[in-house]
Formats: sequence, structure tokens, C-alpha cells
Amino acid sequence: MSPPQLTLRTITATPVLVPMRRTLGTSVMQVKQAPLLLIDLQTEEGVTGRSYLFCYLDAAGPAAAVLLKDCSEFLAGKSAAPGAARARRRPALPRPLTPSGICI
Repeated sequence: MSPPQLTLRTITATPVLVPMRRTLGTSVMQVKQAPLLLIDLQTEEGVTGRSYLFCYLDAAGPAAAVLLKDCSEFLAGKSAAPGAARARRRPALPRPLTPSGICI
């Protein structure tokens, strides 16, 4: 039995700051709150996928959300299968969004 074909409707992203029980010390700064980006991928078939991205810096969350919004507009109506998205993006998206840069 083959898995059902899913069609991407939209990707939404919400930046949040989550308090940490323990401070994360780095060579540059102390991280007391985890900047996360909560990501939802909705399909036309009603299936929702959820994920999160640890952004390290507060400003990275909103920036990544804008990038995901642009990708959502590009991918809407297309197959949500990981292999299909990977094959589509190579020729169509600019270099910073190829596998050597930010992965979608």
C-alpha cells in the first residue's frame, strides 16, 4: 500500500521565546530564553505537520518566518512529499536556498 499523496496548502511560522531552566553559556553570550520558531505545514487533505526551529538569536526567528512565508507561496498547491520538494527547488530557487544554504 502506497502512502497517500499530500498537497501543500500553507506553511505558517510563529516566533516564541521559551524561558530556560538553566542558562546556556556560549563564548559570546548567555542564553536565558530559547528563541524558537513554531512551524505548521497544512495540506489540502487536512493533515498538519508540526516542527520547531531553535533560532539561537531573537532576531533570527522573525527573519526565518519571512523566508518560510515566501517558500510557502512558492510551494502551495504542490506535492508535500520531501523528495518532490527537493527536486523542484534546485532549478527554481536562488542559490542561498539550495542544499548548501538554508534547507526547506
